[in-house]
Amino acid sequence: MYLAQLPRTPGVHLVGIADLSPASARANLERVGWPAERYDAASLDDAAGRGSTHVGDDWRALVPTRRSRL
Repeated sequence: MYLAQLPRTPGVHLVGIADLSPASARANLERVGWPAERYDAASLDDAAGRGSTHVGDDWRALVPTRRSRL
């Protein structure tokens, strides 16, 4: 439900989605009306720079660890 409303929510940018099955995540985004170019970022940095979303299977890339903040 949230993903269906997100493209029409001003000021919110979803940089990344982590899913064990990125293909399923992309299919769900398509199902709720996201255009493919909205979630085709090659990386989180690419997504942040272009205003799109990266879909991948590495949840650790989305969650900063104590070590990565040092």
